[in-house]
Formats: sequence, structure tokens, C-alpha cells
Amino acid sequence: MPIRSNAPVSNRLLWTTRHRSGGAAQQREDLLAEIGEHVALRRAPARAERAPADLAQQARVREQVQVVTHRGGRDRFALHERHVGGGQRIVGDGERAQRADPQRVGEHPEGEDALLRFSVMYGQWTGNFSAGNLVRAAEQAKQFLALAEKQTRSAPLLVAHRLMGGTLLVSGEFQTARLHLNRAIALYVPEEHRSLATRFGQDIGVATLAYRSLALCHLGYLERALADVDEALKRARDLGQAGTLLYAVGMGALSEIHCGRFRVAEALVEELLGFSEKYGSPPWKGIGELLRGCIFVATNRGENATQLIGSGLSVLAATRTTVFSPFGLTWLARAHAACGQVAEARNALSRALDVAGKTNETWDEAEIHRTAGELAASDPHADPKISESYFHQSLTIARRQNAKSFELRAATSLGRLWRNHGRRDAARELLVPIFDWFTEGFDLPDLVEAKALLEELQ
Repeated sequence: MPIRSNAPVSNRLLWTTRHRSGGAAQQREDLLAEIGEHVALRRAPARAERAPADLAQQARVREQVQVVTHRGGRDRFALHERHVGGGQRIVGDGERAQRADPQRVGEHPEGEDALLRFSVMYGQWTGNFSAGNLVRAAEQAKQFLALAEKQTRSAPLLVAHRLMGGTLLVSGEFQTARLHLNRAIALYVPEEHRSLATRFGQDIGVATLAYRSLALCHLGYLERALADVDEALKRARDLGQAGTLLYAVGMGALSEIHCGRFRVAEALVEELLGFSEKYGSPPWKGIGELLRGCIFVATNRGENATQLIGSGLSVLAATRTTVFSPFGLTWLARAHAACGQVAEARNALSRALDVAGKTNETWDEAEIHRTAGELAASDPHADPKISESYFHQSLTIARRQNAKSFELRAATSLGRLWRNHGRRDAARELLVPIFDWFTEGFDLPDLVEAKALLEELQ
């Protein structure tokens, strides 16, 4: 009987050491990550104190942050407030902020002025991350971390690990992202760090949990991912801060979709759309429409899905938000395919691959290829080798990224194709090892589907 995620951590670690496949380095990373998650959940407060109201936070930002002037008075630039995620984030003023030297931005040793300069760096990272400039965002996250490690205060280091984790996550480096996010969660102390939401748009602890839930989803730890979603939502509701609520609800819905819990996801999406309207946040409205369309596809309501996903992507493009585009375009392809619009589906997948290649947003790359394989397999006149090639490519990417959930999906798709063409033994040999790797989430759709196929192949 597999060890479930709610077993004592010592038992789970013992099982992992004895039975999990992979080399010593991978096992060591898994153990460190699991210990970090266990300790972080044990340290989580039962109930967070309510944060100051949003208007009070905005007033504090306006009062504290007007102009940053570098030494010598040469590189002077104003700061302004921009609505991203419903809360106030501090971002640089256009190109001058993008060109600011991070070493000079973070050179002040300590104090409020140092946090202000880190806020500027955060704004620069946010601009590049949202716009899909992920190579540049990764460089900025590394610079942020290098400077934060020189500070005695923990706040910059906490934010730095959150930035590293988020950037690595969408770049498909799930295991390394998980380690950084674990570090951020371990550093987070509510009484000390809750006020950072004023500077960074949302509570850093909640945002980190939201990102870690997605990392865990991809890595195959589905029950732990859902536990992070629940914890992030609880903390966000306790805080009652707009940006934090939007972040927890929106990212939580994304994780629920990944795990196949579409009814739960739909309730969160409706809440997200309500919040985005209430707080005036176009990016989250776009994400909400996109996610609603994904749910419609998955629950056989494809007739409205293409319009919803297309509208969501358009809203995001209007706000210069490119992140999530490959994910959205993949689901758009599925929506078109459900309506028999094969040419449109192929075009959406081509666009998804193009955006992923240009931006390095590769966290959904394996699914793009698998969806292309499913589209080809749906044509009874197509050469099955075309589908097989796509499924193999999906498997290769998932294995390289250590994305166990996507590896299981690709193996299930390829196994089904082989079964249909008389290769039952090969299908079983492909699917058994990856299915046996999992220790949790057996009541979720991906594992239910894989188990049913295995039973058929016996």
C-alpha cells in the first residue's frame, strides 16, 4: 500500500529513500524539499491577523514612495503605482527603470531605503515577467538574490527566493523552483513580513504557497499541491487584502484545473471574476475568462470556450501580459478541436510553440506536444506515426523537466495509441513505471484514467 501524503513525515522520507527511482542527487533534492514543506506547514499560524485596509496601504505607499535618486543625482527616476493583481505594486517609470543598475539600486545597506530600492528591482522583474521576457526576469531574480544575501534583514531574501521560484517555475525548472519556494516559506514570519504586501502587491507568503502548489502539481505531488492551495486561500481570506485574495484565488484555480478538480476550479474562477470587477484588475479578469474557458472545454461545454479563452488572451495582451499565453493557446486548441475546427486548433498550437520558444515559458511545453498528438490521433485517416512522434516528444520534455504529471499524461496518451494498434505489451511496459512512481492523488482524473488503461491492458 503506497504511503499517502498525510503519513508522518519520517515514514514518507523512509519510503522515498528506499523505493523512489532516481539518482542520489535527485533523492537528496526530494528529501530536502519534503522536509521544507513539512516544516513550513508545521510553522504556519492558525489564523493570520487582518492586514490594514487597502486604502490605508495605498496611502502609505504614496506617502513613502515618490522619487528614488541614485548617488550623484544622475540616474533619477520617478516611481508610480500600477494595478497588477488588484494590489499596488511599485514599478519603475518606463525604460529608465528597466535600465537602472541593480547593483546601485540595492547598494544601500539596510533600513527602509534599502527596502524601497528592492521594491524598484521587484518592479523591474514584474514588468519583464509579465511581458514574457523571462530570460531577463531570470537575470534580475539572480541579481536580487545576490544582493539580498548581503542584507541582515530577512525580507529581501524572502522576496528573492519567491522571485527565483516563480521564474524557474514558468521556465519549466520545477524541482529547483520548489527548493527556492520552500526556502521562502521557511523564511516567512507573518508578524514580520505581512506588511510587505504594501510594497509588493500581495502577501509574499500567500504568493509563494500559490506558486509552490503549481510546482508540486507538475512534479506529481498532487495532494500536497492541493494542501498548499487550501492554505493559501485560508491565509488570503484571513488577511482580506485585495491583491492577496486575487493571487490566491486565481493561482489556486489554475492548480485545481491542473489536478482535474474542475468544479472546485469553477467556483474559484467565479470568485476571481467577481474580485477582478470589484477591485478593477484587468489582468486578473483576463486570467479569469481564460480559466473559465479551460473549464468549459474540460466539462464538455466547448461551444462557448473558444470565445472565452480568446477574450481572456485579448485582455491579457491589452495589458501587455504575455505570461500564461502558451497555456491558454493550448487550451484554445482543445476548444477548437472539440468543435471540429481542426485547422484553427493546429494554428493555436503553432502559436503556443512559437510563444514558448520566444519567451522561454516552457512549463506547459510537454502538454502542447501531447495535445498535438491527440489532435492527430483524432483523425482516422492520419498516419499513427505522426501522433506517436508528438507523444514521444511530450515524454522527452516531461522527463527532462521531471514533470511527473505530464509524463503520466503523455504515457497514457501513447499507451492508448499503441493499444489501438495492437501493441498492448509495449503500452503496459511504458505506463507501469510512471504510474508506480506516484504515491498520492489516486482519486484524481489523471491517475484514475491511467489505472483504467492499465487494468484493460492486463
